[in-house]
Amino acid sequence: MKCGYASGWQGWIQLENFSAWNGLPFASKNNGFDGTDAVLEFNKPEQVKHIAMLEEMNKKGDFSYVGRKDESTEKFYNGDCAMTTASSGSLANIRGVRQI
Repeated sequence: MKCGYASGWQGWIQLENFSAWNGLPFASKNNGFDGTDAVLEFNKPEQVKHIAMLEEMNKKGDFSYVGRKDESTEKFYNGDCAMTTASSGSLANIRGVRQI
């Protein structure tokens, strides 16, 4: 296996979703819902620690950066990567490529 784990849409999945899962703000003003003058706030210790963990995984070869959009799904479909995180919309393609 060429990679253990790859992620698509890192800004969305690894920062915005990570923040939501952990009850952390991604932006000020109620995450942007309370005003267009919201400021991004994803540089809190928890988010920084999460990105540092991905960096360490990358150095060890456990995480592979394969692109900033949805390139990780293609690597998963081809069997190059054991795991991926991507949009739930990828499930239809996964079912079409592999029998689950």
